[in-house]
Amino acid sequence: MQAIPEIGDYKYYNGRRGQEWLMRLCDTKTLTYVKSRKQYTRYCFDNLLDCMVKDMRERITQHYDNLVMINGKVGTGKSTLAYAAAKLYDPQFDLEDGYIYDWGQLIDKAADGDIQSGRAYILDEGTRISNNRKGMTKSGRNFIEFLETNRFKEATFFYVIPKFARADSYLKSDRVTHRLITKSLAWDHATVKSRGYFKGKIPIDSDLDDDSTDYMDWKDLGYGKFPELPPEIKKIYDRLKSDNVDDQNRSMRDEYHYEKEKERKTDNKAALEDQIWQLHCEGASALDIAAATGLAYGTVRNKLSVLKRQHAGEDEDAKTAD
Repeated sequence: MQAIPEIGDYKYYNGRRGQEWLMRLCDTKTLTYVKSRKQYTRYCFDNLLDCMVKDMRERITQHYDNLVMINGKVGTGKSTLAYAAAKLYDPQFDLEDGYIYDWGQLIDKAADGDIQSGRAYILDEGTRISNNRKGMTKSGRNFIEFLETNRFKEATFFYVIPKFARADSYLKSDRVTHRLITKSLAWDHATVKSRGYFKGKIPIDSDLDDDSTDYMDWKDLGYGKFPELPPEIKKIYDRLKSDNVDDQNRSMRDEYHYEKEKERKTDNKAALEDQIWQLHCEGASALDIAAATGLAYGTVRNKLSVLKRQHAGEDEDAKTAD
């Protein structure tokens, strides 16, 4: 059986002699692809994924956890790679139990004590759990707190997100331990690109202070391969994905109707205040206004008090402007 190289072997293989030595340890192919009209040649190591999983296990034995970020374009096999890595890391990994789609599922599992030491979990569609597109979200803050609180659990999370840049800054600068980037590439001048390839990266130790906000540097380990999902696992994954998409659609529908109802109540409130002020300007008493609007007498008095202050402030602003 072929030996699995150490992470350090990949990290320091720069130079022709080091590269030839590493190629003797690994089953390699010459990978040729075209980007921006230029042709590039890279080496693809068949057991790079084994090597990175071995490093993840070693971190666990040293009482660290793992947050493995998997990025890539749509259709390049991010979830497939996540399953392959999780199954390689944890032979007992069960997709039904270890597949997590949103923050609610993750916190429910943690609250029930189902986050177990040394086990692997896939956080699919990571933008639903944490992203920085509109600043740090509430679920993002909760996710970071969850990672800090559950660090002693020594679990490994495979965090699937389309773009590395969309992850919260804290995760990118301090918490991510490995990166797997899916690629669709072509072998040796082939015109049809194939799935099943990824680029591996690990953080490089830097001299940054603990309080620094700069992102860590990353070392390319080269390209690796991963298998497609077995047919029976593909059926389970498609069902879980479909169920979760349905849940997401229902959640978006409920959120839409909630916002519309909120807007309607705001519009009704504004219309009611306009009606109260109009009646007041016409000389109606608070008692008459209460009878006309159906509100309690005390409510009308309170609203009139607020409206008078608002209009007095508007009059002062108009005088200042003049």
